[in-house]
Amino acid sequence: MFGRECPSYGYCGSQYPMWMLGDHPTTAEGIVKHTLCSRVSSSYCCYTPGESSNVKGDVIYVKKCPGGYYVYRIPNLKYIWGSRSVCSVKDSRDPCLDSNCTYGCVNNNGKFECTCPPAMVKSGDNCVLPCQVNNPGCSHKCVNQADGTATCRCPFYLTLGTDNKTCISKCQTNKGGCSDYCHEDGQGDVACSCPANLVLASDGKTCKTSCTINNGDCSHVCNDTDKGVVCDCPPNLNMGDDGKTCGASDGFI
Repeated sequence: MFGRECPSYGYCGSQYPMWMLGDHPTTAEGIVKHTLCSRVSSSYCCYTPGESSNVKGDVIYVKKCPGGYYVYRIPNLKYIWGSRSVCSVKDSRDPCLDSNCTYGCVNNNGKFECTCPPAMVKSGDNCVLPCQVNNPGCSHKCVNQADGTATCRCPFYLTLGTDNKTCISKCQTNKGGCSDYCHEDGQGDVACSCPANLVLASDGKTCKTSCTINNGDCSHVCNDTDKGVVCDCPPNLNMGDDGKTCGASDGFI
């Protein structure tokens, strides 16, 4: 990286080694402008070509990029008396230069710490999508979200369980709304059925008694309703306590 202190005359074999007057920026600071100095003698540490009437270019632009490295924009290095050269130096104050961070890096009390974009999560020194971390527990499909979280999704013929991870059949969830038996066709549709002594109501889900089966177990009159059968008795008989059997008040029919 570009040195920030005046190098010795002839440093790294350069006739006029250059250095930057100013600190390297942070990532958040973006592009900054500093003075570009040249060591031209043992006593003159910061000569800028702009001091000469016929030489321009004493400004350097620098930006810190994710990953801990810097990009520089420097003027023409040709010098009227010789050549200026850039001699790289290691900045011991920035541990990010030795990091393997995939995206961003910050100096955390002298130690590098990798940072990730909002839609990604840390995995060691790398940034990965949240679904790359153990899927994360989804039984079927995992969908990455923009905030760095993951959501489990199911095929159209399955539903997401209460754990928000496991996909289960619709019949496994409250019997698919059926009162008795639930059946799936493999295409996401549910069909309800009933035991032999009951029939399916008009809602297609509820099983009820019916006058068509053993007269609804009524001893005399059977009436079909939405909720099942209602037994009734002729005028000369009374309904028994079971709600199904009619009998005379004296116990004889």
